[in-house]
Amino acid sequence: MSGLDRELGRRGTLLVMAAFVAGIAIGAVATAGLLDRSSDATVSAASADQDLSQGQSGTGVEDAVTDETATDVSALETTTLPAPETTTTTTTTSTTTTVPPPAGLASRAEIPIGAAVPGGIGFGANILDRPDMQALVRENFSEITAENIMKPLYTHPEQGVFDFSSTDQLVDWAQSQGIAVHGHTLLWDAFFNSQTPLWMQNFQGSPDQWREWTDAYVEEVVGRYQGRIRSWDVVNEALNDDGSIRDTFWQRGIGDSYIEEAFLAADRADPDALLYYNDFRFTVIPDKLDGAIAMVEDFKARDIPIDGLGFQMHILADFPDPDEIFEAFSKAADTGLLIKLTELDVRVNNGEQLLTALDDAAAQRQAERYRTVVELYFEAVPPEQRGGITIWGISDPESYLATGPDWPLLFDGGLQEKPAYDAFEAALVAEFANG
Repeated sequence: MSGLDRELGRRGTLLVMAAFVAGIAIGAVATAGLLDRSSDATVSAASADQDLSQGQSGTGVEDAVTDETATDVSALETTTLPAPETTTTTTTTSTTTTVPPPAGLASRAEIPIGAAVPGGIGFGANILDRPDMQALVRENFSEITAENIMKPLYTHPEQGVFDFSSTDQLVDWAQSQGIAVHGHTLLWDAFFNSQTPLWMQNFQGSPDQWREWTDAYVEEVVGRYQGRIRSWDVVNEALNDDGSIRDTFWQRGIGDSYIEEAFLAADRADPDALLYYNDFRFTVIPDKLDGAIAMVEDFKARDIPIDGLGFQMHILADFPDPDEIFEAFSKAADTGLLIKLTELDVRVNNGEQLLTALDDAAAQRQAERYRTVVELYFEAVPPEQRGGITIWGISDPESYLATGPDWPLLFDGGLQEKPAYDAFEAALVAEFANG
């Protein structure tokens, strides 16, 4: 696909997104995958609460490396050659029903407004077991991201084995509700408790053998949901703070080219899916953002398919500085790619103080930070490049930060709207009220 085609697709995507929110094509977007291509590390709560001023990889300034459920794996495996791929799945029958358009946050916006949701067979929390959470998501969000179950530990747990049982159920539910899905994530070597299976981490073989199973894995997962998952975080957290490529097991097995090869494989499997590179601390480590920009500009020059940059945005109520946020958003937007806030949450405890309950003053500080981030996003990113904003979770008790303690999300434990919700909504209304 040429650069011109990608640009035209980018504009087409935004038009359909607007129709989606207005209820004109809400079912068709998620069901038929009509959108053209437009352009997390798990840590324990203790790790996530490390001092944000340290500036070490995965622990700070802007983002502590995040996601929500740590998985411990004890037995090590060593594999020499890739086994023939076989797929083990639980296939569900997808249905499409006519549902009313959302009346909450998503109705205020002409971009995707998303939420990360818990899901999965055997997980402690599962949106499919929570009718109240389903209703809230249906009311407020036009897109969902699975917190865990699309990571490689769960989709490809053993060599030669794929397990889509949980992912199928979540995608089917989203499709039935007219809600789009953002896939998270395909390639990710985490800093702490990894959510890649040990057989991948410990694979022994030539670069060509690494490519063989990596390409097969990406194509199997993306291809299964062709036309049903709108966008993917293809590679997650692959850069050091200085902008260089991290020492990961994929980098050691294949070389630096593993990143572009993953994008090529994803594009082969679903040429219409939007493909993102996703990372953290872009707003406070300029060298890291510069490295990402250099990488995507190189991809564009060589026609490597990439559509967007994902900013994780796990931030504090008083950090980073708004000027740093604006500058980072603006610099990223200069690439011409989609810019998506993929994992936004706002902590109130900052290491210097430790609240044991969310008081009114802290709730207001948090609300103002949400409003500011959304306003800066709209100010810095042109309308045709807005990939959307996703909140990393639904309610405070389900957040990976909850045991900090902290209360980083828009809804409390009773699924009631917090001041942060009102501020987020106000920023959307201010941008889109006049059409």
